[in-house]
Amino acid sequence: MKIAVIGAGPTGCAAALSLARAGAEVSLISDGRHGVGEHLPAACTPLLQQLGLQPPDEIACTGILSGELICDFLVDASGRRGVVARRLGIPRHRYCRQRALVGWLNGPAEEDATLCVEELGANWAYTCRIAPGRRVAALLGSGQLDWSELQRGRLLGPRLRDYVLEGSPRIVPADSSLLEEVSGPGWLALGDAAASTNPLVGQGLFAALQAGISASRLVGASAEALRAHRDGLRDRFHQLLLAFSSRSGHNQRT
Repeated sequence: MKIAVIGAGPTGCAAALSLARAGAEVSLISDGRHGVGEHLPAACTPLLQQLGLQPPDEIACTGILSGELICDFLVDASGRRGVVARRLGIPRHRYCRQRALVGWLNGPAEEDATLCVEELGANWAYTCRIAPGRRVAALLGSGQLDWSELQRGRLLGPRLRDYVLEGSPRIVPADSSLLEEVSGPGWLALGDAAASTNPLVGQGLFAALQAGISASRLVGASAEALRAHRDGLRDRFHQLLLAFSSRSGHNQRT
């Protein structure tokens, strides 16, 4: 089977590896956009080992091809953009609408490697190392987002003091959202493309890798198995949403 995986983030890369090892002919397609970057928790190590990987600082790209690709099946791992589902007209329900102002910073190679999360009034923020001498920082909220707010943080401010912002920060979606259908004839959505949660919920890379690994089980599965997968995904999403809403009061759906 020829399979195209759309999106080369953690979910897409894990899906491509999982499917290739199951015997599929896989093409991994990226639009060239950089991901935000986040902390790699120790809980991800068994998942990386399952994929035959160790936690490296970076993984080199082995090649780039351009042109038209014909395949038997599409895996949508394009994140919240959900490009395949969008082209197919699958509705996406959004909850707790939120955005993130994200910036990448350069600084000393020997620095604090911890993840730092801080509440800043109505907003919240985090920063973590993504490579030696390189950090990501993000301010999240539903209203106006001002980069200077990060620098005034009691915890974040000192950590960002020796760093220089690379270019300008950009706005990315950071809400909770759920596809009405996560699979259909010839396609399957995984990871954030299927169901994305507020970053405060803390699913992150662990959930992304788990979703990618499930690709070899779900591609070509029976209709009954795919319905069970969809229903389980919906249940987990709403449980997480309810738990977060009870803490924060966020329960808006659009």
